[in-house]
Amino acid sequence: LVSPNLTKQTDGISINENSISFNITVVNNGTGTAGTTNIGYYASTNNSITTSDCLIGTDAVNTLTSGNTITLNKSIDLCN
Repeated sequence: LVSPNLTKQTDGISINENSISFNITVVNNGTGTAGTTNIGYYASTNNSITTSDCLIGTDAVNTLTSGNTITLNKSIDLCN
């Protein structure tokens, strides 16, 4: 069975008074190619992140073949 398996590694988070910056690496650990997918960034009042938390940003990840990675750098302005 050939299937993708996308995981993320957080390479760094930087917070200042008005924004949050993320460096995230997405890895396809599966045996198949992953199609285009979206990543959601959420703000939560606890350590349990769910889709009922506040969505503060998104990124699109294009097709990712088996064994490959992509690094995303995202800055989110918290005042808007």
